[in-house]
Amino acid sequence: MEGRMTLYQLAAEWQRIEDELWESGGELTPELEAEMTETRESLVRKVDGYHSLYRKLGSVKDAASAEIERLLKIKRAADKAQDRLKDRLKWNMDVLGIDTLEGTLCKIGRRKSSSLNVDEDVMLSPYRERIAALRAALPDYMTVEVGISKKAISDRFKGSDMLPAGCERVQNETIQIR
Repeated sequence: MEGRMTLYQLAAEWQRIEDELWESGGELTPELEAEMTETRESLVRKVDGYHSLYRKLGSVKDAASAEIERLLKIKRAADKAQDRLKDRLKWNMDVLGIDTLEGTLCKIGRRKSSSLNVDEDVMLSPYRERIAALRAALPDYMTVEVGISKKAISDRFKGSDMLPAGCERVQNETIQIR
């Protein structure tokens, strides 16, 4: 064997040695025995190398996971701080009775929006028996997931004051910083 062999090459070499043993009727020549010993030792070194690399990659993975968690904590803290700043701005705008604040670098204003609140229990209650019957009719390896699309409800009832039971439009006011 010359140089370093890959794990695949070592397995092929071992197979070649076995084939030679079969062809020779099981006669183990000194040359073949030396090749077996060298291949076995190379295989042990290769496995140890794989183990070392595997452990190193595990350490890299663990370090990356810890760094991700650390950065997520920083992100969550920054998100909360931004929310608190917006709350302070909104409170001050309420106290001052104004809708916009203008600085030299930015403009802060109130933005009104509406959203849809959905009570899934109320909306799905007329269909519970049918959903249960469908689930019971299916084999155990199949499941049924029933969901409610707020977007579809909004699109269907756009411009209408009527909404299905369990739905309500909610007016929101947010602070927009530009």
